[in-house]
Amino acid sequence: MRIGLVGKGKMGNEIIKVASGLHLEVASVFDIGDIINEETTKQVDVFIDFTSKDAFLNNLQLLLACEKPLVVGTTGWYEQMEYVRNAVENASGTLLYASNFSLGVQLYFRIVSEASRLIDPFSNFDVVISEAHHTAKLDYPSGTAIQMANRVMEMVKRKKKVLTDLTQGKAVGKDDLVVSSLRVGSTIGEHTLLLDSEYDEIKLTHRAKNRTAFAEGAIVAAKWLVQKRGFFSFDDFINDRLKS
Repeated sequence: MRIGLVGKGKMGNEIIKVASGLHLEVASVFDIGDIINEETTKQVDVFIDFTSKDAFLNNLQLLLACEKPLVVGTTGWYEQMEYVRNAVENASGTLLYASNFSLGVQLYFRIVSEASRLIDPFSNFDVVISEAHHTAKLDYPSGTAIQMANRVMEMVKRKKKVLTDLTQGKAVGKDDLVVSSLRVGSTIGEHTLLLDSEYDEIKLTHRAKNRTAFAEGAIVAAKWLVQKRGFFSFDDFINDRLKS
């Protein structure tokens, strides 16, 4: 499998390192100003994109025109999910996205869902989400925190609205799901689900130790995607693995 890497930031460099350790070839690297077309990507079997929201959306049609599967680790664009899905389907293309390619995070998502289901009947417990990342991260809340919030909202029926910004002088409502963000130093990523009552609390935290897990997960997903067609999330890959 020959990888076309779109974006050569910290995650791009990690992809190159992990691919080398797995004896896979990064055939091409596309950064700002590089041309993406059928000629420049003919040595590529699959794209892996870790860029920015604007770069990904600007490059999407160019990447789909190359008729290669696309793995997207870029976040911040999910409000345009239907646009991206339609673009992929109209091009008869193949795309897999994830807010977080860590296999540990994907298992954590399932733990969040189960904890939220268990807490739903007990209204004396409040539920909140917090996340922390490095200061260079542009979007907030993180895509991972948004995925967590979606799972909590699905399971905890008394929560009706996700609240990502607090308003001075206005109290948080009982039906609000608070999602707080912190940007500090070089923190790679930390996410916490807090279940809190008057008498006790339960904290479920995932903390990334390095970026290797993200890179390895993206490469494993790319291997799975190469023989497929359609629009997928990393959850589809996990479900497929759990069935095997």
